[in-house]
Amino acid sequence: MTGGDKNPPSTLYPKIYEADQGRVGSCRTDTFGRCTAGIPLKEAMLIPVKFPNPPPPGKVDYDGSPASSSDFKTSPIVGTKELSIKR
Repeated sequence: MTGGDKNPPSTLYPKIYEADQGRVGSCRTDTFGRCTAGIPLKEAMLIPVKFPNPPPPGKVDYDGSPASSSDFKTSPIVGTKELSIKR
């Protein structure tokens, strides 16, 4: 779909998310907007997210961010990635 690009244009995020191909982890956010998902390797990847974007109720939006081994700064096992969604 993106020719293997780990940082595709944001206009492709809905198609990438809904295609559900190559998923290595998933989670639902808690009331604080945090979630924890496991990934098998520290390699370059895209982290796509789907979230409600009211109004109107039921409308969803998509965002994403590339991730890589640089997200594992504090530990070789646990990495963090923060996505700030501003609409």
